[in-house]
Amino acid sequence: MGVKIQGSKIYLPKLGWMRFYNSRPIPDGFTIKAGAVRKRQNGWYVSVRIEDKSVPDYLAKSLKDVVKVIGCDLGITKLVHLSDGFQLENPKFSTTKKAKRTLKFRQRRVSRQAKGSKTRKKAVKRVGIFHQKINDKRQAYHWKVANKIVSRKIDGIA
Repeated sequence: MGVKIQGSKIYLPKLGWMRFYNSRPIPDGFTIKAGAVRKRQNGWYVSVRIEDKSVPDYLAKSLKDVVKVIGCDLGITKLVHLSDGFQLENPKFSTTKKAKRTLKFRQRRVSRQAKGSKTRKKAVKRVGIFHQKINDKRQAYHWKVANKIVSRKIDGIA
């Protein structure tokens, strides 16, 4: 889609060439399909979608081959209930004693600063970074749970 990478520079349509930190080099044989730019509390991020033509497309199993199917239900006290009785915990990352205390102190610092001041902007950014940290922990846990569910000896998930 017009995204190009040369060393530590990336070309984005409508923006042009920009410097970026190339954290993972693109392997040989892969082509760049698209790029997405997003702003988070601690900076701007570019995610690049790549494709390898040598990998065949995934073929779905026919219904005759599906033997064991498992059902998933999302809950509140437990994150996931599986139909075979297995349950996965729902850790509350933002409601722990330490997280509540940290958030309380950081939000209080924001409220004490004068509106529009540089120190208030810094304090607001600190609160945002804390929320981002909690979000990152949640997302990592969700990937871990998804991996646990998929790695079970099953043919399908409902």
